[in-house]
Amino acid sequence: NGNTLPDECDLASGASTGVARPSAAEAAQLSAAASAAGRHVGVNHNLLFNATVRKLVTAVRARRLGELEHLSVTWNVPLRQLQTTSQHGHWIFETPANILLEQAVHPLSMVQFLLGDLERLSVLSTGARPLSTGATFHRTWQISMTLQRGTAQILLSFGREFREMRVLAIGQDGSASLDLAKNTLLLRTNGFQEPPLDDLVEGVGEGLGLAGQAAGNFARTVLGMVKARPPFDPFGDSIAGSVSALPIETRSTRREKGSAQ
Repeated sequence: NGNTLPDECDLASGASTGVARPSAAEAAQLSAAASAAGRHVGVNHNLLFNATVRKLVTAVRARRLGELEHLSVTWNVPLRQLQTTSQHGHWIFETPANILLEQAVHPLSMVQFLLGDLERLSVLSTGARPLSTGATFHRTWQISMTLQRGTAQILLSFGREFREMRVLAIGQDGSASLDLAKNTLLLRTNGFQEPPLDDLVEGVGEGLGLAGQAAGNFARTVLGMVKARPPFDPFGDSIAGSVSALPIETRSTRREKGSAQ
């Protein structure tokens, strides 16, 4: 009837449902519908099921870094819709904040998962660009946050020619550098030798570790291409992991509003 979300129909028919990127109003609407139907609503946060992110979570839980204190996220990515004026009517450009609902939910979900709920934040947006529709798009957002168990900073920059997607986790006893584009994780902890020997041992170990991960990713890609194993698809695997974590009676996924993925 124009006021009922597709997922509400699933709930009313007795099935729990999974959604992606619900607005606050939609979340409240679906929560009320789920309570009335005695069903569940699961929200997709697939970055939490990325294999390299899971390695970071495992390292944090094992206290390999000591107590986690700070996260710094760089999300510097292309945005094809921005390059073509015919795409400027896309949903992500309707309001300046829509790009955050489309893209920022991924790093924000990881930050919240690792450091707890938000207590305070400040946001700076730059790079305002007029679109062919008359709307304004902000290419860069810098978000600083205080959370329950630490602090975080996120740099979101869109329409870039060079893709850089990294996470730096800093703890009391070490750090972890995660490259989401290359699917590698580098752990760094206090050494056992005196510098400069420790610098040499650490440098060689880090280089060998990254080389091994890169070689493994390459091998999985090639074996997937020749169908000797399932395709190496970190994004697809993260979606599958997120869906499998939803209630077992879930049967549908939300029809997303013009996803830019």
